[in-house]
Amino acid sequence: MARGKKSRGVDVKTLILLGIIVVLAAALAFTYWEFYQKQAPQQAQPPQQAPPQGQAGQGEAVSLAQCSAAKALVYVYEGEAQREAAKNAFQLLDIVFRNSGISLQGVEKCVVPARGVGKKLRVYPVILYRGIPQLDKYSVGEVDGFKALGPHFSLGLAERIGVKPVFSYSAAAVIVEGDAPFTQVKVNLDELRGFLTQMAVANITKIEKVKAGDIPLKLKYLPTVVFVSNNPLAEGLDYLTPAGNGYYVPGDFAQKILPRYLGARGIETSEPPPQQLEKGPVVGGEAKLELYILEDYWCPFCGKFYKDTGDELTRLIKDGTLRVHFVDLIIHPQVVPLHAFADCLYNKTRDGWKYLNLTLKLYGMLDSGKTPRLEDAKAAAEKIFGPDAVKEALSCMNATAKNIEARNQELGKLGFSATPTFYLWNPELKKGLIVRGYITPDQLDQIVEWASQP
Repeated sequence: MARGKKSRGVDVKTLILLGIIVVLAAALAFTYWEFYQKQAPQQAQPPQQAPPQGQAGQGEAVSLAQCSAAKALVYVYEGEAQREAAKNAFQLLDIVFRNSGISLQGVEKCVVPARGVGKKLRVYPVILYRGIPQLDKYSVGEVDGFKALGPHFSLGLAERIGVKPVFSYSAAAVIVEGDAPFTQVKVNLDELRGFLTQMAVANITKIEKVKAGDIPLKLKYLPTVVFVSNNPLAEGLDYLTPAGNGYYVPGDFAQKILPRYLGARGIETSEPPPQQLEKGPVVGGEAKLELYILEDYWCPFCGKFYKDTGDELTRLIKDGTLRVHFVDLIIHPQVVPLHAFADCLYNKTRDGWKYLNLTLKLYGMLDSGKTPRLEDAKAAAEKIFGPDAVKEALSCMNATAKNIEARNQELGKLGFSATPTFYLWNPELKKGLIVRGYITPDQLDQIVEWASQP
């Protein structure tokens, strides 16, 4: 019999969430985890117990029709390993539903082979139910008078009880590569098969790599993954969208995460920068290109960027090539006061060049091995802005710090999670490039040249 994994403190949302983690891996699933944890009430973690007295037992049936009770919970399996895991599955489900406030009192439990169900289902094992309305918000489709819990639930259940899921849907995966620097796919396509199988919740029959012009779709972000299938892949998967003619495209958030799994540091985009990037200090006048730098004053690679590339960045600002926006993306919570102080100085003076000089001073300290603190920032700012501006800035820090923290949550939901991140945008040509991580002066010139070309 397959050995079940520990199941204490599991509820329906957690089990679905585990399926999402299986599908999209830790980086993509983390945001879902935070979201659902905030939405769901905290539950105590009861020890594993036998089902309450008076609850209907479980039994194997040849077909779904034999599960005739008005209230029924059905475990549908494919293969002997999944059949042997049925007991573990029901033990887990007892805890899952109890933690979610769903009573299984008087619910018949059935174990049915896939061949005993009237139609082929997307993934096995799958849980069907009848007469348990609290589960309706988690269901996807119906079969023979029963409702089916969605594919994320099936994947989470399979992971938890230690069995391999079996997929009945199939799809081809198309890896669409970008033309911009840093957007080339650098992983072996065959190595992606397991990840793509879980993401599509389908058997992957083919994987190919193409350029954007090779498929009849207009995509917001490159590189990305597009699925082609005769099956309704988007059913039950909130991160896939039908695009017509059998194509399925990941949603915006998923597309921003996918490049890192494809070995690309950059994301080519036709989408203008979100408004959340427009709220920080700015240096430079009217320019051909807008550059948004998402940074954290304790980020060592931010410090290295400014040390190595500060002169070239300054030149490009002065010659009208770039206008630079500084965006607080806090990775180290202790650094919030420094960013709040610097933002207050800018808001009081509207002097972008002085803000840049202060930024260079702080990153210079970091690059030399000294972690900058608020006292260091105050001392540097008195020389750059003057003592009066420093005094005024200190008085507005608390409110500004709250704004920075709120904006960071918004940036996280948009898929920004690493520093430094560079978002280069050409407003005339409507083309842009997002690059994660340190870049050299030559690489800055390279992406500027790309963004400037029609």
